[in-house]
Amino acid sequence: MAEEQLSKWSHLFRAGKKLRIDISFICKEEHQGSRVAQQQGGGRGSATARQLAQRDQLLETQEAAGQPRVWKDVYDLMRCNGNLCPGSYCYVDEQRKHMGLNTSILTKIVEYAEEGNELRTHRDVPPYILDMIYEKERLDGERRAKRKAPSSESDRPIKIVNVMPSPYGHPAAEGYTPPSSNLGCISPLVVDLTDLVIPKPIDRTVDDYTEWLCDQVEDERWKTGFRSAGSITKADCLDLRHVYQDRDIGYYGDQGVKAGIARSFIQDIKMWADSL
Repeated sequence: MAEEQLSKWSHLFRAGKKLRIDISFICKEEHQGSRVAQQQGGGRGSATARQLAQRDQLLETQEAAGQPRVWKDVYDLMRCNGNLCPGSYCYVDEQRKHMGLNTSILTKIVEYAEEGNELRTHRDVPPYILDMIYEKERLDGERRAKRKAPSSESDRPIKIVNVMPSPYGHPAAEGYTPPSSNLGCISPLVVDLTDLVIPKPIDRTVDDYTEWLCDQVEDERWKTGFRSAGSITKADCLDLRHVYQDRDIGYYGDQGVKAGIARSFIQDIKMWADSL
């Protein structure tokens, strides 16, 4: 309730008004022991574990009081099982973008449902809660950008670039001429990897990126092409950062991958990495 009221007063704060808020807390002794207390006693745990513990505790309280299990319905609706999802619980907008939800926002959604409001799909989330979700997404994006950006000019790494004639082909030898490809490379320029940050294990990134590409299309032929490119990449133990740097479409084309699929597989790596 306090957070909702503060949201309603936000226009006054933006207009330069000063707000004074007096808050009183009423503490009640909790008599009900539960398995949740045992789970929480072993350490801090992850954010997801804390969310689940809070959910279970409220479920037990609601069951003891004979109340409907609104909390469980809300958590089931907002739970996300996607491999590329930013959190265990997400709001998915009309463009299928996933935005992670914290305990505070989930509690607001539960309160909204407990008031008797319909909440069957993500489209039923009210505007004032959507504002909270988008604001959290904006702040999360700023934090990600700060982590990726160097703190100062002096902190920028020294880049040493070796230009090789064929990144994945046969080793150069006397009298050997690399086979030509009609596809070639996207650009002869060397790509700077300073701004390309992928916060995942190298081997896992290939699988996650491949599935992300498949989610962008509906045609099964495209999905098959993307998975073929991913398999080729994993078979040669290639890092996606180096695939993006070398931009060798011919490497995939020579192994049967369609030109358009190969181009998308290489060029979209940066867009996917920025969305993490």
